[in-house]
Amino acid sequence: MSQVVQPSGALGYAERNGQYWRRNLAVCVFGSFTTLVSLSMLLPFLPLYVQQLGVSSQSAVIEWSGVAFSATFLGTAVTAPLCGRLADRYGRKPMLVRAAVGMAIVMSLIGVAHSVHQLVALRLLAGLIGGYASASTVMIGTQAPRERAGWALGILSTGALAGNLSGPLIGGMLPGLIGIRGTFFAGAGMIAGASATHDRPREGRLPSRRCEETRGGSCFKVGASHELRRCGRAARHRDDGAAREHVD
Repeated sequence: MSQVVQPSGALGYAERNGQYWRRNLAVCVFGSFTTLVSLSMLLPFLPLYVQQLGVSSQSAVIEWSGVAFSATFLGTAVTAPLCGRLADRYGRKPMLVRAAVGMAIVMSLIGVAHSVHQLVALRLLAGLIGGYASASTVMIGTQAPRERAGWALGILSTGALAGNLSGPLIGGMLPGLIGIRGTFFAGAGMIAGASATHDRPREGRLPSRRCEETRGGSCFKVGASHELRRCGRAARHRDDGAAREHVD
């Protein structure tokens, strides 16, 4: 009598990643801190940068500063649902890497902007391709055990809030040392440093499609139908060979 083979792919996402969630939490806290520092550190000198880009009227400086600062969060709000769907389809870790690398590139481009319109467009682009903090929340919230999920998300939120609080402080000191444009390159370097740690986050993957044999010689399909047929043919050949040996 054949036995039913329990497929390992039946495990849920949290079960497959139970051994990785602590390591992933540490990496995501560091990444959320650095990315939010980079995004918020321009707040003290943003009006000065808008003036450097050719805006002279005081009222226009205030307006363009507000538009440039809010453009990032507008872009994040627009793409957050799409990023969630992509994370479900392609995995949480690729979304973290995409957000970190994309934000590092955009932050470097902001440092070489030549007009206020380019500044606003690049800030909007940072929001569209960013979303590191939200991707981290999704990853940790689905990987952490249910009884530790609240604690893990609290630690992650602490890292994000610390980045938001530290960003303006760092942004107030760096321009006097390396200039306003150099500060954007420093922010890009911090995000790049966070992306360099993304070989550490791990995700348990579903097993590859295959056929598993039971003691009775029948096959249990874990995969596509053609693999089942191939496995069935192999079982029939084995049974035919055993029958011939018995007759002989």
